[in-house]
This record gives sequence, C-alpha cells and structure tokens, in this order.
Amino acid sequence: MHFQTLFPFYFSSSMFEDIFDCKYKFFKKYCQKLIPVNAKNPHLIAGGNIATALERTRKAYYNNGLDADSAIEEGFTYLLTEAEDSKDDLKTTERVAFAFKRYFKSFPLEEELKPCELIDGTHAVEYQFELDLGIPHPDYPHRNLIFTGKLDFLGERKDAHNRLKRFVLDEKSTKNVKRKTGTKEVDFDREKEEYLTRGQFIGYHWAAHMLGVKTESTLIRRIPLTKEPEPPYELEVECSDFMIQCWEGSIYGEILELVERYKAYKQYEHKENNDRRCFNPVYNMACDRFASPCTYKVACLIPEGDEVLAMTCKQLIAYPENRIGQELTLSDYINQIERSLNEQHTTENS
Repeated sequence: MHFQTLFPFYFSSSMFEDIFDCKYKFFKKYCQKLIPVNAKNPHLIAGGNIATALERTRKAYYNNGLDADSAIEEGFTYLLTEAEDSKDDLKTTERVAFAFKRYFKSFPLEEELKPCELIDGTHAVEYQFELDLGIPHPDYPHRNLIFTGKLDFLGERKDAHNRLKRFVLDEKSTKNVKRKTGTKEVDFDREKEEYLTRGQFIGYHWAAHMLGVKTESTLIRRIPLTKEPEPPYELEVECSDFMIQCWEGSIYGEILELVERYKAYKQYEHKENNDRRCFNPVYNMACDRFASPCTYKVACLIPEGDEVLAMTCKQLIAYPENRIGQELTLSDYINQIERSLNEQHTTENS
C-alpha cells in the first residue's frame, strides 16, 4: 500500500504536540493527510463549541459594537441552537451553554481586559496570524513554511503598582479540577504547574512579539464542566523572554529535522518500511494519551497496517491549507498546486 504525501505548508502549536509525541504520527497525519472517517472526539467538540461561542461574543462586542448582554446572548444562542452535541454527559451543549453564562458572570465583558493594538492598527481579538518561518518547503521550495494560529485575545490592564501589563488570554474547559487534599478547594499551585512550560502559550507569546505586542504572562481561564456547577477561575502564568527564545530554537530545530527526514523519505519513497525508518514510531504512552488510542496505531502493530488505514481513513486536506469549506482530497490539492504553477510559468514566459 502506497499513500501520496505532501509536507505541510503550515505549522501550528497543536501540531507540535503530535510532533513531540511521535514523528511517525506526524508523518501519517500531516504528510499523508490521513483523516479518520466519522471520528468524533467529545472533548474537542465541547472545547470547540466554547471557543466558537466566545469568539462570536467578543466579535459582537468589540468589533460590531453590541452591548454586553446582547453579545453574550449571541454566543449562548449559538450553543443552544447550532453547536454540535458532544454526546458526553458532562459536556452536553446545554451544560456548556450554562457554563458559558457563568463565565461572563465571573469575567464581565465590561470589566474585561482592554484589547491590545497590533502593528497593523487592528486589535488582537480572535486574530488569525500567519508568520513566515523562512524555511523552504521541501516539495515546493519557492514557498516558505508558515507558523499559524489564532490569538483569542491579547489584552492589557494595570497591575497593583499601576504598571500596564499585557497578557495572552486563553480559555480551557475541564471536567478534572485539581483540589487541595481533603477539600473541594481548587489547588491553584498544582493547576499552574500544568501550564508553566506549555508550548501552545509560549508560541502565542512569540507570535504576539512578532506582531509588535510585548506580552508578559498568560491568563488561563479554566471553565469547569463538573457534575456540580462551579464558577470559572483564572491562572496567571509568566512567560519570560528566555522561555520564548528557547521555544523558538526548539521549534526551528524540530521543523528543520522534519524537513530532512521528509527529504530522506522521498529519496526512497517506494522502499518497504522507508516511512518507519525516516519517521520512527515511539511505542510509548503517547500511543494511548487520554485513554484514546492513536489513530495510526495499527500501522505500528502489523505489516498490513496501511491497508487497514486505507479502509478507515481518507487522505484529506484540513484547515488552514483547505479554506474552501468543503472536502478536498490530497490528490486534488496537489493537482491544484501543479496547475497554479504551470499557469504561473506560462504567464512568466509569455
């Protein structure tokens, strides 16, 4: 069994979680574009629903000028009428909707951080960024690889010493709140420990600095989706220039290594087991993270694993490479790129 391949044009913080987990998973997911058919992750669905509701509310308030109550109602209505249900008892759309309402009781829009202004004059509210990494794409060297993501909110407020401080703000839903031993009280120290070196947030700070905003800390607002309703709570995690520099060096090193691994794979593309030699499977706890088996695990268990994946997955292009809002296969996408290049060459030579 042989799958087409295309190295990704875009990298994001979430991709690096897969890269650091397992290079083989990166290859199957992002180079072969193998997407499971009809796969549903209730945690991702619920988290995505909250993120969309917050996005609609903030855009309505900051960009469209709605008052706070009307803006919140937009997000609330989306959750009850449009959002996909996660099928998880603790994360139904109704429970998520009322957790959303509790969020704005704890963090009112009127008392929200003031949005930071970026170097292009826009404000950092649900801001989609694309930053050129300066690394040529191994399949199409005329294009550079891009680091992309969405800044939910870059905000600023004065601290206790009247000093203006800038933050990356991010919300995280959870049904597992860390408690102080023998109590129902949130253990904030243990909660913060989980995020001290979280690459997702350090990447957001790097992007913010590149966009002209000197952020110092991450505000992580946890939204409990527990059996008994609980208010959300806020964690402040500092992010130093040292951490950002280390993260930048790490991701550049990883991407450059992946490019070389991919080139080695393409050199002997049809050689048996060449994919496993160039992108080594790890065989560790990452294979079953969060009690959910890796989609590509079967390819690490039996020689015929790719034949099984061909029956359970499709080779599809995902966002941000796919921006047409409908299914796009890898073969069609490669054909589009080739046609575009041929048209460009024709125009240049005419």
